Amino acid sequence: MLLAACPLLYLKGLVMVRTCRRALLLTLICAATTAAGEARPGTLYRLTIEQTTAFTPPPGAPEKPNKTEERWVVDYRHLRRGDVVSSAIDRVDLHSKDERDRVELVKIDRDSYHLDSPRSKQKLTLTRKDDPALFEPMGQPLLHVKLDAEGAELSRESKEETNSKVSTVFIKTNIARTRLFHPAFSEKRNEWDSSHSHYVRGIGPTKGQLHYKKIGEKDGIVTVAVSGRLIFPRTDGNSAINAAGVQSYDTRQHVWIDGKLTLDGESKSTRPGVEGVYVGKVTQVFTLVSGPEAMKPAAP
Repeated sequence: MLLAACPLLYLKGLVMVRTCRRALLLTLICAATTAAGEARPGTLYRLTIEQTTAFTPPPGAPEKPNKTEERWVVDYRHLRRGDVVSSAIDRVDLHSKDERDRVELVKIDRDSYHLDSPRSKQKLTLTRKDDPALFEPMGQPLLHVKLDAEGAELSRESKEETNSKVSTVFIKTNIARTRLFHPAFSEKRNEWDSSHSHYVRGIGPTKGQLHYKKIGEKDGIVTVAVSGRLIFPRTDGNSAINAAGVQSYDTRQHVWIDGKLTLDGESKSTRPGVEGVYVGKVTQVFTLVSGPEAMKPAAP
């Protein structure tokens, strides 16, 4: 993994933002660049991810089988401006263990960065005073999503440096996958479908539709069953993960407030240099921490 191989480079890649873009980002984030401890705008969510990935190379390949267990905690914010929701990351914690019980710890927030990686033989702690530019992307809106009247995604724009692979990794593995818990909600229909572009770290991007069915309501909180199948487009065409779980939607505040999804499947890669079978199981738990802003889309 790029993150495992060079975590410090991973972070430094995040700050490769053109100067002309910074003014736009600061305008959108408004008070989100205030000092630690001060109130920040937007709706705060927490995403907890438990993931197990096993890799089996083809017969005769030089690569060895590998198994990795990861636990992520991602605190992120949504800032609503009209029909556009901007996503910003406040904190990322990663605990990773491979088949030889080698543990890697990475903790990043707005003011500190801690790394303990036996695999890359690095151990260090940095603060904002040590390198202010290193922490600049934290709290900044790096993904902007345009929504329709029901909250379905129409388009997205990510604020990344196109020639920076590490910046792309950050956006894919932290911000983009939080979108899985923010589909459209239909007030009129009991069942509907929503398209998703998701990312499973260690395996790759997926695309597909998930099905949503209302199964209960109490005090304005609607419980929704989630099911469906997401396809890995860069593999042999038969690779996919099955998704199943539940989410809760607050019809008074017009936001998703919690949920739990299990993603289970495999990816068969035929690309040169990465041939093999990846089998993964991911459990994602999503909770509303604080907020929200007024999130209801304007009537069409």
